[in-house]
Amino acid sequence: MFRMMNEARAFVGLQGFAVASASYMYALDYARTRIQGRHLTAGKDPEAKNVPIIQHPDVKRQLLNMKACTEGMRSLHYYYAWCNDVVHTTDDFQVKADTAAMVEVLTPIVKGYVTDKALEVCSHGVQIYGGYGYISEYPVEQLMRDARIFMIYEGTNGIQAMDLLGRKLSMNGGKAFQYFIDRMKQTIEQFKDTEGVQDLSTKVSHAVSRLEALAKEIGARSRSEKVLNAYAFAHPFLEVTGDVTFAWMLLWRAGVAAPKLAKKAGTLDRNAVAQTAGKNKDAAFYAGQMETARFFIHTLLPATYGKMDAILDGDPCVEHIQDLSFGSK
Repeated sequence: MFRMMNEARAFVGLQGFAVASASYMYALDYARTRIQGRHLTAGKDPEAKNVPIIQHPDVKRQLLNMKACTEGMRSLHYYYAWCNDVVHTTDDFQVKADTAAMVEVLTPIVKGYVTDKALEVCSHGVQIYGGYGYISEYPVEQLMRDARIFMIYEGTNGIQAMDLLGRKLSMNGGKAFQYFIDRMKQTIEQFKDTEGVQDLSTKVSHAVSRLEALAKEIGARSRSEKVLNAYAFAHPFLEVTGDVTFAWMLLWRAGVAAPKLAKKAGTLDRNAVAQTAGKNKDAAFYAGQMETARFFIHTLLPATYGKMDAILDGDPCVEHIQDLSFGSK
């Protein structure tokens, strides 16, 4: 039964990625063709022409958010599928056991975190379209509606969070989750000296170390008299685990892209890269991988530390609030 359920959960995560990716592509195309407003640097120049909205910083920020999340989803699903292939093909008992444990740990992230992020990505898609995005004549409206059900299918994402905390943290005496942590550390070690991603490796290393410590603390809390407090923070724990997982995936992508970009441009200097990327689609792709990783790791990942702090503090308000305090019947 659990084999069937885990496969179904993975497919729901894949559906979440699919609608998020479609929303991103629609929003990107719209932002490139929708002409509205002058460039921010044009000031009050009466001769300045209106520009495509992709040239406006806030639109670019949202598109980069969508890009980072969809690429994190894509790599995570590829890696999850690869792990399943290894489990079914290897003759090495230890490799099979370790990789099967990795599949178990990743399943609530693939289903729960990915579908949470899919709704967020689709919401950005509606926002980029503006008022048009809210009406059914445009596809991003349907994609956002579709995304909402994936958070409920095959076990709500709250259940996925409880699974991660209650089963996956303690699986094999904690060795399964530790293997997941160690695999992230291997990637960091692989790229820590790669030109262009050293600072990213350092930041992801810090995030992984904090997640490792947090997992031990909340895992112990879940097995103590503070069990209700631990499960009040189960979904936030799923969220920060997903954040760090995406940072891992995007670092991996940037680590592969950096030397290829350096070869194309002859350097990683941003001005030289920009000139090369304007003429070479491969260079543009590799540069995009670098900037996407930087955006997620430098701009979005820091918020994860605040969420980790809140989990560690473990304020008991969820346990203490009474039914009637939500409002009278």
